[in-house]
Amino acid sequence: MRKRDAPGKSDDTPARSGRRRPVKLAVSVDATARAVAAGRGFHLLSVASRWRDIVGEGLANHTQPLSIGQSRAGGILTMKADGGAALLVQHQQREIVARINSVLGEGAVVSLKFVQGIVERGRRVAPKPVVPRLTPDDESKVQASIAGVSDPELRERLARLMRRALGDIKRR
Repeated sequence: MRKRDAPGKSDDTPARSGRRRPVKLAVSVDATARAVAAGRGFHLLSVASRWRDIVGEGLANHTQPLSIGQSRAGGILTMKADGGAALLVQHQQREIVARINSVLGEGAVVSLKFVQGIVERGRRVAPKPVVPRLTPDDESKVQASIAGVSDPELRERLARLMRRALGDIKRR
């Protein structure tokens, strides 16, 4: 009895092992992020993520990009602005459009549309203050004053506090 060959298969095709090559996470995340962004009106998340660089530190706290729509002339960026910030953005409109187009590509945005409202501000993290270097005499004073503290963590925190206080006095 002869075995029948499967239809459409020949003997010279290699057998599949059933394993697929791993897919890079960046590829699938990028595709998902682009789909979500396109649904919200952003063709690229670059505008929202680089907004502070595009409009500058001063305007970034008072403006927020909302969406990018299309018209016959090209893209229109709709943005929310606090009361007085809309006037400043209008004066800088050409520069802002040029910066957006440098991120998205030439002609992606041709004009801005403003919506007045309260802008959600992101939480800013202030940099940690630099502990000043003290003179050897001041450092010995700090070490002498914390010598009686038995808890090592508390001792270190008190030393940092005293160093900062002594550094502030010296700066004045």
